[in-house]
Amino acid sequence: MDADEQTKLCEYLNENDNLTSLGIKLALGAGLRIGEVCALRWKDIDLNKRILTVNSTLQRIHCDNADRKTKLTITAPKSESSIRQIPISNHLASYLKQQIRDSSCFIISGTQKPIEPRTLQYRFNAILKNAELPSIHFHALRHMFATNCIRLEF
Repeated sequence: MDADEQTKLCEYLNENDNLTSLGIKLALGAGLRIGEVCALRWKDIDLNKRILTVNSTLQRIHCDNADRKTKLTITAPKSESSIRQIPISNHLASYLKQQIRDSSCFIISGTQKPIEPRTLQYRFNAILKNAELPSIHFHALRHMFATNCIRLEF
């Protein structure tokens, strides 16, 4: 997405504020992977220090159980370096302060049960369509975050 499309996305998210919008803002503002967003709990965010800790990811995996083919599981992120602390911007911190819930709740479900990555991707696709934006994969938000960080350096 170019800068105008990113602005349009952010405006749409602000006008249609919900837990899915929160997840998208976290990905765009902190460079999180979709599974990391889905596994994130309020206890992983320290608003006083303005630090977000990534220590888990949610994924659907194949299982050998005859009862079902796949299951959702929360595991450590994909690599040791993926376990990290991310500084939270002033803008994102003030937004999160308005949204905060029970520390044990998953952030984008607001409950003790997470939303799976596939559901978040479907919801993201619907938001892009409703905002009349080009279709992109959720992971592109991570790349946009990195690009925006590099732009700030110059």
